[in-house]
Amino acid sequence: NGNTGTEADFLASLVGATGPQGIAGTNGADGTNGADGADGKSAYQLWLDNSNTGTEADFLASLVGATGPQGSAGADGTNGADGADGKSAYQSWVDNGNTGTEADFLASLVGATGPQGIAGTNGSDGNDGQDGQDGADGTNGADGADGADGKSAYQLWLDNSNTGTEADFLASLVGATGPQGIAGANGADGQDGADGTNGADGADGADGADGKSAYQLWLDNSNTGTEADFLASL
Repeated sequence: NGNTGTEADFLASLVGATGPQGIAGTNGADGTNGADGADGKSAYQLWLDNSNTGTEADFLASLVGATGPQGSAGADGTNGADGADGKSAYQSWVDNGNTGTEADFLASLVGATGPQGIAGTNGSDGNDGQDGQDGADGTNGADGADGADGKSAYQLWLDNSNTGTEADFLASLVGATGPQGIAGANGADGQDGADGTNGADGADGADGADGKSAYQLWLDNSNTGTEADFLASL
C-alpha cells in the first residue's frame, strides 16, 4: 500500500479525525463519601522532619526572610478628614470628678517640694577676666554737712571739773607772784655835819624775776607741746 514507518506510525494512522461533540449524558448518582483521610502533618512537624531543630518560636522565626530592598515610594494618599477636637487637659480633669477653675487645675499640677538635693562639689575657679576699661569720672558729690564746732579752751577748762566764769579761767592762766626781789644796798653814810636837810631816799631795789607762766609750769612737769597743746590739755 506504499506506507512506510514504524509501528507507532502505523498505530497513529489508525486514529481517525475527531468527531463532533456528543450529546451530554445525564448526571450519574452521587457516590458515597469516602472515609476521612489521616490528619496531615503540621508545618512545624514538616520543618522538624527536614532535619531542623528548635521550638515552634524558632520555626516561626525561620519563616521571616531577609529584609528586601527598599521599595519605591508610593503615591501620597489623600488627606483624611479632620478629627474632632480633643478635650483640653482642664476638661479631662473636670471629667475625672474634680471641681474648680483653670487656676485650681494648674495649681493641682504642682507637686510637693522634694527634699533638698545633695550639694554639688565646688567647681574649679575660672580664669581671671581681662581688666575692663576705666569708667568715666563720676560727678562730684554734694558737699558734706559742716562738722560740729570744737569746744573752746574755756569749755575744756570747765569739762576738767573747774568752775567759774571766763574771767576766772583767764585768771587761772596767770602764774603765782614771784618771790620778793633782793633789797638794794644801803647808800654810804654822809659826813657828819650840821644837820642838813634829810638826804634823798635811796633808789628802789631791782624788781625780782617774773614768776613762771602756767604754760612753763606745764612744760616743767615733763609735758611737751605748743601753747595750743597746753590749752587743749586743759
